[in-house]
Amino acid sequence: MRRRPSRDEAATPSPCAPPRLASALRTARRAGVGAVALGLAALAAQAPAAVAVRAGSYRGALAGTHPQITISFTVSPSGGRVSAIRISRLPFFCPGNGPAGTPQVTFPVAAISPAGSFTSVGRDLPVKRAPGAWLAILTVRGTFSAGGHASGTVSTVYPPGAAHRCGGHAAYRASA
Repeated sequence: MRRRPSRDEAATPSPCAPPRLASALRTARRAGVGAVALGLAALAAQAPAAVAVRAGSYRGALAGTHPQITISFTVSPSGGRVSAIRISRLPFFCPGNGPAGTPQVTFPVAAISPAGSFTSVGRDLPVKRAPGAWLAILTVRGTFSAGGHASGTVSTVYPPGAAHRCGGHAAYRASA
């Protein structure tokens, strides 16, 4: 049965190794602990800082061609969840006004990541719905920043049919 070499034996260069390689291996072995600590420090510096998300009600509007469409949502007292997302009208990216009335979109509660972002997907369902029927799917993505601000996008997808090509994305900004 073959014996495994010890850690010191494994790090010792063979007599056939070039002198520079042997020197590099000895230096690496001596600095091993320091190199690991330096590597961990570099990883920690790259990790995103946790964002302190302000609890409360956020209100804002879509940007671009949809400034009349408002968005609102609530951040839990713990700053860990977004709920009660509301959109005043469905964003429509074709000429005309799009579907009339206030959308009946239900968004699930969304968790806020340690980096301060969230995503929630909701469906606008018709009042008299057939099984599987929907008017639009909306995806709200957001990121929180200092001072009780949030920004992100609202994406709209319409079902196959005349309005299908009228989906799109709009940016928004909201404040607590």
